[in-house]
Amino acid sequence: MFSAPVDPNHKKTQFNILLLGDAGVGKTSLLLRSVDDTYSEQFISNIGADFKTKNISYHGTEIELKIYDRPDAERYPNSGYCKGADAIIIVYDVTDYVSFHNVQKHYQGVRRGASENTLTLLVGNKCDLSNKIQVGYNGAKEIADTLHITLIEASARDNINVESIFQTMVNQLMINRGVISANSTAQIDALKKWKSMRLQESNQGFRWFFEFGTPRFSGSDRITAVDQIISALEKGEVLKDIIQSPDLKKLIGCDRLKSDIDGLLENERATNKPSQR
Repeated sequence: MFSAPVDPNHKKTQFNILLLGDAGVGKTSLLLRSVDDTYSEQFISNIGADFKTKNISYHGTEIELKIYDRPDAERYPNSGYCKGADAIIIVYDVTDYVSFHNVQKHYQGVRRGASENTLTLLVGNKCDLSNKIQVGYNGAKEIADTLHITLIEASARDNINVESIFQTMVNQLMINRGVISANSTAQIDALKKWKSMRLQESNQGFRWFFEFGTPRFSGSDRITAVDQIISALEKGEVLKDIIQSPDLKKLIGCDRLKSDIDGLLENERATNKPSQR
């Protein structure tokens, strides 16, 4: 059907995503909400595998998603649609138990038609219709855990968790392909959070200076250090090697940033430590 290799040496990476599920669960609505930020109450039926392209930026890498909207597998059965897919999103309707019951059928079709490396995600659409829910989160989570796949509840109509679906998918694909490690992803997220908090404190410091004439905060060197570390991590470098740079050591200093980086390194050591039996 389609195939697109990941090349970590290029800034542009392409993934092919396939949406599967019963008719009426909202596959097309999720696609249109994610790509075009539009929604229609009218039912949209597919008779072929339509697709749209979505571009996102992920830790310095430009990602192009080709998202294929597969028609109802019951009416148009063909596991060949799964061939070449990097990831498959199985969608059910939380207000329709039958669509959830059929998740197992769709999953078996995926296993028959897709490669063993194909990533699968389970999405419960229409979570905004809380008074009509027939499939609770806990019950769906049990099935997802049994199948060893991630579950996300979403709403195309109210735009709830729609972007999380594709961000979660891309994150796992990048880790699986070795483009970026799980440790690096966690470290980048932690450092970006640290930077955001520090920038907020900086703004408070400027306000304090204008009101009382005494600066409370000066951390531009630390912000510069964080930006450099994040950039290096996104290129695939390892944190413990990155911070050995003499220039970075000066920028990092001895304050809270150094403490937080030490914490990240400790978490990395714990993650990579062999299990004891």
